[in-house]
Amino acid sequence: MDIPTLDNPFVDFPVMNYPLERYGSKNGKEEAKVLEEIEFILSQRKKADKPVVAIIIEPVQAEGGNRLATD
Repeated sequence: MDIPTLDNPFVDFPVMNYPLERYGSKNGKEEAKVLEEIEFILSQRKKADKPVVAIIIEPVQAEGGNRLATD
């Protein structure tokens, strides 16, 4: 209560298949989709004069475990 929420955009971490080496093509498409979503948000925020000043990536998620992506 009485705590303002920030206007933070959110993008899900790519849903990867493991081992990464075996699913390179499928994982590449998933990562490309997420990167396109990030680029869209960055461009929309810039147009709205609300530029993004930081991006937080959380690959270690407590009970969710580690979420690995390609380099």
